[in-house]
Amino acid sequence: MIKPEIAKENLQLPSVSVIVPMYNEEKYIKTCLSSLFRQDYPNHLYEIIVLDGLSTDNSAHMVKKLINTGINNTKLIIVL
Repeated sequence: MIKPEIAKENLQLPSVSVIVPMYNEEKYIKTCLSSLFRQDYPNHLYEIIVLDGLSTDNSAHMVKKLINTGINNTKLIIVL
């Protein structure tokens, strides 16, 4: 958690990309991404990239659905 006192000091935070490899993770991908969405890192410096390894279940559909909801204004990218 970034404390307000630290944010006031105008520290330069780095951009962060979280890469999530996925293959047939229908049961778990929503929980995984929900956890990542709850991070309190500044949204403009934070992105999540989901790499799908040709899943044969509904994993990719679930991630696309989450992209459309725009949860937490975090940049979410899926690579099929």
